[in-house]
Amino acid sequence: MATSIVGAAWRTLSTGGPLATIAGGLQVVVACALLLRAPERRAARTRDLAAALPSLLVAGVVMAAAAQHPWSTLGLGVAMVGVCVAVAGIVSLGPSFAVLPGVRALRTGGLYRWVRHPVYLGEGIVFLAAAAQLGWSGAAAVVTLVPLLVWRIQVEERLLSREPSWAEWAARVRWRLLPGAW
Repeated sequence: MATSIVGAAWRTLSTGGPLATIAGGLQVVVACALLLRAPERRAARTRDLAAALPSLLVAGVVMAAAAQHPWSTLGLGVAMVGVCVAVAGIVSLGPSFAVLPGVRALRTGGLYRWVRHPVYLGEGIVFLAAAAQLGWSGAAAVVTLVPLLVWRIQVEERLLSREPSWAEWAARVRWRLLPGAW
């Protein structure tokens, strides 16, 4: 999987432009994190893995569509903030990072002291910036993606809730995605 992500990153970076640099850079970080990850202690069931795929698909389609449009400086700036949040979340996860649900180790440091899913928060910021570039079709994509992302978060939390320190951490870190909201 890491090899294919590196290939995608290379193709993205080679197209040039600030958006390609932002997206390609994030892909490189994801590929490196996958190479360094720890083995799963408990794998997700097939239906749990299936919960992750729709949100990946919708986000990928919107990003591909948004790449075909010129981006405003504000949109690129917001996307960069999202990438920085996602990268900080990936670094906080360390060897527990994965693209699909599964249990490696519960991480509670870094950005995970404030929200339970900072990588999704960062990706969501990038996604919103991309959707804003698309106007009404982008708004429709946001309406589609939000319930899919909520479903994915619930699946992942169900898997992680079997970890011994989960309940104490979840009580301390109340916000799943957006501090003060959810």
